[in-house]
Amino acid sequence: VVATWVPGRLLLLLRVDVLQAIGGSLVVVSLLGKRLRNRPGLGLALAIVVALATQWLRTWVPGPLPIPIAGYLAQWDAPRGTPVLSLFPLFPWMAYALVGAGLGIRLGSADRQGASPTRLWLRWTVVGAGVAVVCCEPLPIAHALLTAQPWLLQLIRVGYRAGCVLVLGALAVGLSQPGIPLRNGLFTLGRASLFVYWVHLEFAFGMVAKPIIHKLGFELWALGLGLLSLAMTLLAGGWLRLRTAMRARTERTPPETEPRAAVQTGALGDSP
Repeated sequence: VVATWVPGRLLLLLRVDVLQAIGGSLVVVSLLGKRLRNRPGLGLALAIVVALATQWLRTWVPGPLPIPIAGYLAQWDAPRGTPVLSLFPLFPWMAYALVGAGLGIRLGSADRQGASPTRLWLRWTVVGAGVAVVCCEPLPIAHALLTAQPWLLQLIRVGYRAGCVLVLGALAVGLSQPGIPLRNGLFTLGRASLFVYWVHLEFAFGMVAKPIIHKLGFELWALGLGLLSLAMTLLAGGWLRLRTAMRARTERTPPETEPRAAVQTGALGDSP
């Protein structure tokens, strides 16, 4: 039907975008669940393998595989004038899920053992900042390394992004402490993150954004970012209240104690 009504759009329905990458990565992490719980360091090791394999996979795909399946593995250069069908393939983007799973399991283990997860996170932040500096491509260390060993490109990029996330994580840990003014807003956004992500797409990439894309100066961009963040926080709070009310209403509804058919049969049996 899509191919008939909108020619050329059928393949775009099979495009591997960020949500497909998240879903596929979660499937892989869940399949590795027991092994990751026993060896949290395995997540980091597998992330390195994924990053290193990416460069080779990009020279191989699509190969003999159907394009929708190959799109989950890696990205390849699309012919001029045709859309890219693999925006966020599992290689290398699955690496971030593996790093996060390993670190999350380690944090949970520290908490159960009575250690301070916050202190552990702060130590990781120092390491992450160092990794981000070393892996920043414009800086001399990473630039020289990539000039000599270009096959390390994806590993360098994964390391840089993971390091930046650790630094931002420390900021989130600090803002989540009791008494911080933004604490409740961050918790609200976190609890409704998928809903907020879905709604904000229209403002970031959809019809709302098209008239102003690449046309705002820094001041207007900062103002728009602040207003959008405030609007998404209020929307997330409203969504959470609605969801809580719907759950409470469902829990108050008493289930039927007898199947309707049985009640009707009994009523018919009692009638003359």
